Amino acid sequence: MNASENFCNGQRLHQAGNDIDAASEYLKAVLAPDCDPWSKAAALNNVGLILHARGRMDKACQCFVYAMQLNPKSAEIVNNYGSAKMFMGDYPGATECFHKAVLLNPKSVESRVNAAVVCLTTGDLQRGFINYEWRWKWPAFTTKHFDTTRPKWKGQSLEGKTIMLTHEQGLGDSIQFIRYAKMVKARGARVRFLGLQPLQKLFEGVEGIDEFVLASEDEGFDYHCPLLSLPKVFKTTLDTIPNEVPYIKAAAAPVPIGVGRLAVGIVWAGRPEHAKDKWRSITAKHFEPLMDVKGVEWHSLQFGPKASQFSDLPACRDWAGQIKDLTDTAAIIKALDLVICVDTAIAHLAGALAKPVWMLTPFNPDWRWMLDRTDSPWYPTMRLFRQPNLDDWDSVFSEVKTALINKVAVYRPF
Repeated sequence: MNASENFCNGQRLHQAGNDIDAASEYLKAVLAPDCDPWSKAAALNNVGLILHARGRMDKACQCFVYAMQLNPKSAEIVNNYGSAKMFMGDYPGATECFHKAVLLNPKSVESRVNAAVVCLTTGDLQRGFINYEWRWKWPAFTTKHFDTTRPKWKGQSLEGKTIMLTHEQGLGDSIQFIRYAKMVKARGARVRFLGLQPLQKLFEGVEGIDEFVLASEDEGFDYHCPLLSLPKVFKTTLDTIPNEVPYIKAAAAPVPIGVGRLAVGIVWAGRPEHAKDKWRSITAKHFEPLMDVKGVEWHSLQFGPKASQFSDLPACRDWAGQIKDLTDTAAIIKALDLVICVDTAIAHLAGALAKPVWMLTPFNPDWRWMLDRTDSPWYPTMRLFRQPNLDDWDSVFSEVKTALINKVAVYRPF
C-alpha cells in the first residue's frame, strides 16, 4: 500500500469514527518514502485533529507545528493550531493564528468565527459579536438560517413595525438572550418570537414578547433577527449587558421544599450532542463528596439519559419523573436555595430566575463564561467554580464543598 492509499484509508476510517486506526494510517503515509510534503502535512493535520478531540493538546500542537513547516501556506492547519492554543488557554497565541489564517485565506470562515470567540471570551464583546456574524457562513454551524424574504433587523426604526426574533443554537442560548426582547419592544415594535416547543410555556410572560410562534412563516412581520445577533445591534459591552434578573417567571413548586434545611438542586450532564459535552458533563458520582455536608436537602434536576445515574447518590430527591417541561423545572428551582450544576440550560434558567447558582466550569470554558473570574456579567446571582487544569474536577468539588459548608453555617430558614 503506497502513501496515497494509506492516506485515503485513514480518511475512510476517520469518517467512520475509528480514530486510532485512522491515525495509524495517516502516520504510515507520513513515514512512507513516496509521500510528498503537502500530503505529509495533510496527514499530520488529521492526526493533530484526532489528538485534539482526545484532549492530547501537547501532542496535537506538535503535529500542527510540523505540518505548518511542511505546508506554511495552509490556512486550515494554522487555524487548527490556533484552536488547540485556545483550548489550552493561550488566547493571544490563538488570536495570532486565526489572523494569520485569514490572511492566508480570506474565505476561511472558521478562522473568523474562532477569532470572534476569542474576542467574546476575553471580554471584547463589541468586536466579538460583529465578527460572530460569520457563523452563518460556517458549514459546521448547526442552526439553519431563517428562510425569509424579509430584511434582517440591523437597527432600523421599529416604530409601528413587527419583528420576528428567532431561536438559534441551544435552549440555554435562547434563555440567555431572550432578555433582549424587552429592549427590542422599547423601540416601538410588536415582537414575535419563533422558538422551540420546550420554551413556549417558559417564555409566557417574558417582558417584550407579544407572541410565541412555533412554525416558520414568511408573513406577519417586517424584520427578523436571530437572538444572538441582538447584542451586536445594541452594541453591547461588558458594562452595558442587560443583566436585570429575574426576567423569567416561575410558578410555585408542587410540594414544600427545604423545610429547615438548605435546599440544593444539582445537574451533572448536558446534551451529549453538544460539541463540548465531553469536557463540561460529569457523572452523578462526582457529587458524592458533597452529600455528607450536614444541613442540606438534595434535589436532582437531571433529565435525559444521564438521569438514571441518580441511583448512585444517597439521600437525594429525584424530580426526573415529575419534570415534564422547563416550566416544571423552573418551579422547582424557584423553591430551592441554591443550584449547583455543570454548563447546561439549567444554569441559564437558574440565573434568569435570579436564583443563586454555582456553575462547575471546565478548563476550556464556553465563551460566555470568560476567563479568570468567579462571577458572570450575564447573571448577577451566578458564581463560577473553575477547573485549574484540564479535567481536574476534584479541585473544583473540593472548593465547592468548602463553600457549601460555609453557606450552611450562615443559613437561616426563617
